[in-house]
Amino acid sequence: MKHLVWLVLLTTGFAQGQTNQLYLRGGLSRSHFTGESASSKTQLWTSNEMINPGSWPPKTTYATNFLGRRFQSGFMGGLGWRHRLSTHWAFRTELNYEQAGGRIDPLRNTPMKQIAYGPPIRFLRDLISLPLVAEYSQSLSPRWRLYGFAGLQIAYQLKALEKGRIDEPWRSSLPTFYEYTYNRNETYRQTDFGGLLGLGTQGEWFGQQVGLEIRYQTGLLNVVSPTMTGKQRGRMEFFQASVLYYLPL
Repeated sequence: MKHLVWLVLLTTGFAQGQTNQLYLRGGLSRSHFTGESASSKTQLWTSNEMINPGSWPPKTTYATNFLGRRFQSGFMGGLGWRHRLSTHWAFRTELNYEQAGGRIDPLRNTPMKQIAYGPPIRFLRDLISLPLVAEYSQSLSPRWRLYGFAGLQIAYQLKALEKGRIDEPWRSSLPTFYEYTYNRNETYRQTDFGGLLGLGTQGEWFGQQVGLEIRYQTGLLNVVSPTMTGKQRGRMEFFQASVLYYLPL
C-alpha cells in the first residue's frame, strides 16, 4: 500500500510539472497517393463488354488501379504529450486517428477509345499513428509562442475500402447505376513508417491554453502490401490543419 501511495504521488507530480503538457488535437486532413502508378487513370470494364461493348448485365467489374492521385478529405484527432527539455526545445509524442486515402477518375474502354466515365473512385483508409517529434519554439509575446517541429512516425491501418459508382446509361430500367464497396484491407501495407514536419503557435485565449497547427506527412515505404502482385507503387501524402487544446493539470 505504501508503494502504491508513492507511485500515485510521483505520477501526479510528473503530470502536473510545468515541463509536461497534455493536449487534444483535431482538424482536417487532406491526403492522396503519390508515386509511379498513382498518376495513372483507372480503367473500368466488364467481362461482357470486352466481347460485346455496351451489353448488359455485366458479369465482372475490374479496376486496374487502387492508388488515387486526387485529394481525399477526412478527419483527424488525437491525444498528445509535450515534454519541455529547455527554453526552446521540447519532445512530443501523440496517439492519433487519421482518415486517409485518395480519389481517381475512372476510364471506360470503348471500341474507339477510352473515355472518362462516372464519378471518381474513392480509396479510404482508417489509420492509428504514433509520431515522435522534436520541437523548437520562440516566444512572440509573454502569452504566445511560435514553434516548428519535425520527426518520424509509425502508422497502423485499421481498415481500407474502395468505393465507387458504375453508371450504365443504356439500361432500359432504372436505376442506371449501381454503387459498390470493396474491402481493401489486404491491398495496402498494414504498418507504415513516415516522416513529418510542421509549424504551429500556442498561447492563452480566454484563460485557456490553445494552439493552431499545420503539418505535412509522407510515407517512407511503398504503401502497397508486399503480398500484392503487379507493379503498383506509391506513398501516402498528408496535409493537415488542426486546433490544439491543452488540458489543465
